[in-house]
Amino acid sequence: MTVRYFGIRHHGPGCARSLVKAFEAFAPTMVLLEGPPEGAALLPWLLTSGMEPPVALLSHCPDEPKLAVYHPFATFSPEWQALRWAAEHGVPARFIDLPLVHSLAMEKAERDARRQADEAGVPGPPEAAEADADVRPDPDTLVENIQPVHSRDPLDWLAHAAGYADGEAWWNHMVEERGDGEDLF
Repeated sequence: MTVRYFGIRHHGPGCARSLVKAFEAFAPTMVLLEGPPEGAALLPWLLTSGMEPPVALLSHCPDEPKLAVYHPFATFSPEWQALRWAAEHGVPARFIDLPLVHSLAMEKAERDARRQADEAGVPGPPEAAEADADVRPDPDTLVENIQPVHSRDPLDWLAHAAGYADGEAWWNHMVEERGDGEDLF
């Protein structure tokens, strides 16, 4: 059995094109993707008449509807293209994220802990400094001699190493403007 991982970016049309080409070349026998396992019962509806993006899965806590997660799909979403490809080729598809019952419970516990700390007057963690956010160069230009920036985004690190202004410019050039199949991944 051969296992292949295709790292994608949500709602990336270049990723979607390349992923479909990679699937055609590889012909997977199962497709596993990030998403709520609780949504598995909805997967057979993908090929029903009239089911066209934009569509979304909305998951929430029954006792607290404001605690929710929204999973949007667009025609250009790699996730949508992967699910459609699997359905059209009779290949099983599964969501493999942490079940939402657990992730929403953790989110609720963190929120409650923050609220209790606020009520007790305990200061929270300092907010991440985004000093460079307002002074980013034009994302469509390649920049030489970029000064190091402190960013928590690893795409920014890759971009700067390759001579790009930021992660968005690098991603657009290296991924979204391509569409050449598995070599992208």
